Amino acid sequence: IPCGWAKLFSDFRHDISMNWNSSTNMDVTWYENKVTGWYKLQYKGWIAIWHAECPKGKSIATHNHHDFGSLVLYKDGEEVLIDSGRYEYEDNKISNYGLDASSHSTITLDGYPMILTKRDRLYTESYRDANISVDFEQSLDFCIVKIEHDGFSRLPGNISTHNRTFKFTQDEIFITDYIDGTGTFSLATYFQWPYIDCNNQKIPTSVGQNNNIYQLTPKEPNNLHRSFLSGSMSPVGGWRFKTFGKKEESLTEKLELTVELPCKKSYIISKN
Repeated sequence: IPCGWAKLFSDFRHDISMNWNSSTNMDVTWYENKVTGWYKLQYKGWIAIWHAECPKGKSIATHNHHDFGSLVLYKDGEEVLIDSGRYEYEDNKISNYGLDASSHSTITLDGYPMILTKRDRLYTESYRDANISVDFEQSLDFCIVKIEHDGFSRLPGNISTHNRTFKFTQDEIFITDYIDGTGTFSLATYFQWPYIDCNNQKIPTSVGQNNNIYQLTPKEPNNLHRSFLSGSMSPVGGWRFKTFGKKEESLTEKLELTVELPCKKSYIISKN
């Protein structure tokens, strides 16, 4: 019988103790648990899972990572975007990597994650405090998941809110980050891909059983520095940990540029 984390993912709909709210029609199913911060979408072959937990309140011992705004993504049962997991619980580079925003499909400003978590006990409650909201909309030909927060307001400068939207269509996902405020910042956007080897080259794609290759396309590529890490220890990147204490190569894609707020950046995940 599943228990613990396995129980969390084993049955999103019917486990009454988890208090899942859901809405369904023929094409889409949306599950949400705003207390624990877990959300799941099933739509036209896509499955997406988010963890967007509010950091309010006293710090506690948790397994939380800086994964706010990140997602794990599947299409027709095949991996597209992954969660790296964590190698072990020692205080070293490869273990701490799994905690960091750079090991998730999310963004940072000047290297800072969107929000902190209740496990960040070295910070005061007021510094960790953030307001968040997660909303779902559906239309005839698409659906949208919108995550909004003011966690970046803790940084020096004048940052108000950050909206991250995920628009799902039959074959594509549009991811848009809009950050409101003023000031100049280094914006880094990360995507975590399963590792594949294509003609002896490591490429940022997920390959399905029918050679369905998914790729990322920035909508505003100007002045964008794009880099990849696979199985790297300096800097650490391009790893996944399916089992405690065991690592295997994956691919971390990083897109970085200097932005003036307010700014909007968009990316498309689609078949190649």
